[in-house]
Amino acid sequence: LLQVFVNLLRNAVNALEGSGTIKVSASKKLQNGRDWLIVTVEDDGRGIDPEILPVIFEPFVTTRLDARGTGLGLAVAEGIIHQHGGVILASNRPSGGACFEITLPSSPKELSDEQTS
Repeated sequence: LLQVFVNLLRNAVNALEGSGTIKVSASKKLQNGRDWLIVTVEDDGRGIDPEILPVIFEPFVTTRLDARGTGLGLAVAEGIIHQHGGVILASNRPSGGACFEITLPSSPKELSDEQTS
């Protein structure tokens, strides 16, 4: 999970292009009788190109035109989140910038019960 958050924060820093704000928040939610942890990473940068948004978690999708972006970070992040029984979503904030929302089971027991069913 550390790799997921490092990637999301690194992407947010790059989107700010020198100045702006990154906000990380967490909350708990009860849904279908289970506790879930919701973590969001938001920035007030340029946002995600609407053409990229539907395919943002596919391998080799990148908006970086330099040699430092491979387009694998979000694909790997999505795989890690799925391995933990969760979901990651990407959207543009109405006020500008991007928002990544991660939903995970709040306890390992709930995850292991689900995976063995």
